[in-house]
This record gives sequence, structure tokens and C-alpha cells, in this order.
Amino acid sequence: MESPHSLSPSSSSSYSSDGVTFDTEEPRTPLAVRRALHLINSGEPHLCLQAARDIRRLTKTSQRCRRQLSQAVGPLVSMLRVDSPESHESALLALLNLAVKDEKYLTTLPFSPFFFPF
Repeated sequence: MESPHSLSPSSSSSYSSDGVTFDTEEPRTPLAVRRALHLINSGEPHLCLQAARDIRRLTKTSQRCRRQLSQAVGPLVSMLRVDSPESHESALLALLNLAVKDEKYLTTLPFSPFFFPF
């Protein structure tokens, strides 16, 4: 199994934009997103717990990260089946952040309840 530290950014194959580090091989996917997906799919409870915390942090304010981390929904739901309150809390909070809609985008849609063309 690949170590989670092997996905850390290196100076020769990454760049930074707005405080987020991107891999030059996959420029639209931040390294933190790739790392979180790797950890959540590892099957190791302590790594999944760390991934859920990372996913919560990454999706707190970033619509892009929410889209990129949508594949984590299944593993996060699986964490709810584990008999651990800590896992339940982390998984639920990460799922809640993944479920947040971008209200800025919603206000531009004519069928949105936020769209009022007065």
C-alpha cells in the first residue's frame, strides 16, 4: 500500500494557487483532494477518520472540492456503519459539507427559489 505521505507535494511537480497546491500532472485536482480520496478508500479506520476530517475541511468553502470529492460519499456512508461515535461525527460533518449547495450559482437559475426577477 502506498504511504499517504507519498502524495505530498514536491517542488518540481506542483504549483500553488489561492493557498491550494495542485499537481502539474493533474492540474485541476488539488493534491489534498487526491490524498483525501486515497485515504478514504484505504479501508483503514484511522486513515478513513483522517480523510473524513480532511474532506470536511476541504469542502467547507470550496464548491470545486465538493465536486471533486463527490466520490467520497460512499465510503463516508460506510463509516456510519462502524461502531465509533468519532467516526460517525466526522463522516456526518463531511457529508453535510458535501451536500451544501452553492447559493451564488442557485441565484442565477430562473427556477431557483432565490431567483426573483423584479
